[in-house]
Amino acid sequence: MEYKVINLLQTRELKAKFTKSEESILDFIEKNFDKIPKYSVVKLCEEAYASQASVNRVCKKLGFKGFSELKYSIEQDLEKMESSKSLSINNTFFYIENINFQDVQGIAEVIKENRKILIYGLGASQITASYLQRQLLYLGFQAI
Repeated sequence: MEYKVINLLQTRELKAKFTKSEESILDFIEKNFDKIPKYSVVKLCEEAYASQASVNRVCKKLGFKGFSELKYSIEQDLEKMESSKSLSINNTFFYIENINFQDVQGIAEVIKENRKILIYGLGASQITASYLQRQLLYLGFQAI
C-alpha cells in the first residue's frame, strides 16, 4: 500500500536538505502522526517549538503546497492504514472460522505415524516453516 507522508518521514529519503529545526519538526510530526490532522498550524508550532515559516518550509520540502495539504495527506494515510488493518483482521477471522478441525486431526495422525516431515516455505513463509521445523525437532520428529 502506498502512503504519501509516513514513508517520507520514516525513510527520510528526500532530495532537500533539512536544518536542525526542520528535522525536529519532522520528528514531531512522525511521533504525533495520528494527531496532526486535528492540529492547526499554530498548535503545531506551539507543540513543536517552531515557527510557522519553518513549518511551511518543511511542508514545501516534503512536496506539499502548505500545511493544509500535508494534513490532508496524513489523514488519507491514516485512513489507508485503518482500512488495511481492518482487512487483515477480517481475513484472519475468515481463515479461523474456516479451519476444518477434522482434517487437521487427520493430518496430526499421519504425522504421528510417519514421524518424518518435509516443510516448505518461500519468502515470509520460510520463517514460519523454520519455526515449525524447530518445534517438531524438539518433539522428536524428523523435520526438514
